Amino acid sequence: MIAAASAVIEAGPDGAPRYLSLRSAPPLLLRPTPDALYLVGGAGGPVGGDDVRLRLALGPKARLTVRSAAATVARPGPEPTEWSRFSVTADLGAGAALAWLVEPGVASAGCRHHVDVEIRIVAGCTLIWRDELVLGRHGERPGSWSTSLRADLDGRALLRQRLDVGPHAPGWDGPAIVGNARAVGSVLMVQPDVGVGLSLGPHQRSDLGRLSVMPLAGPGVLVSALASTAGGLRQILERHAGGHRT
Repeated sequence: MIAAASAVIEAGPDGAPRYLSLRSAPPLLLRPTPDALYLVGGAGGPVGGDDVRLRLALGPKARLTVRSAAATVARPGPEPTEWSRFSVTADLGAGAALAWLVEPGVASAGCRHHVDVEIRIVAGCTLIWRDELVLGRHGERPGSWSTSLRADLDGRALLRQRLDVGPHAPGWDGPAIVGNARAVGSVLMVQPDVGVGLSLGPHQRSDLGRLSVMPLAGPGVLVSALASTAGGLRQILERHAGGHRT
């Protein structure tokens, strides 16, 4: 299945987002609510061979929170070697604010799924981008999952990050990558004074898992975490990044 959805947003007079354009494309349905734009699955999947794209464009001072109605469970397709793909492109105008707070992805056994994210912002924008992945459903080994994130600030590279887990990535479950963790995630934060109040540094531990809090030249901060459960991962990320909002 090939589909392209998009949303173009400007700042409303009351600060709420005003949708200049809102285009759904099954299996990706966009549903605006008073508090967020929700991504709703209009069909099962993604499965191997699917190619779904989402474009977000925020005008100056526009504010948007994106959430999803449920986790995204990637499954194998009819051809077991085919990959599914989800691509997101986000462009933020001056003073815009975007919070991407969707539910986790789940790499079910046998899947081959790639997530590609490209974000372009300018100085003065606020960005919260949360990414969470659960490594397999209960009692199963995960399939192959690849995530690529590229974020640019004023046309210059702010962050380049890639994660590969599953059978296609030798050594992914070694101690240098995820080890025995069942959930992995990160939060990218870009806003003025974003590092204030955070304990910066790699190789930190909490009662729920491991994390690192790394400053970026932006200003920006990347919080990355590993945990044994999806709930534990969310708690770590909320604890160390939840105080910063759009």
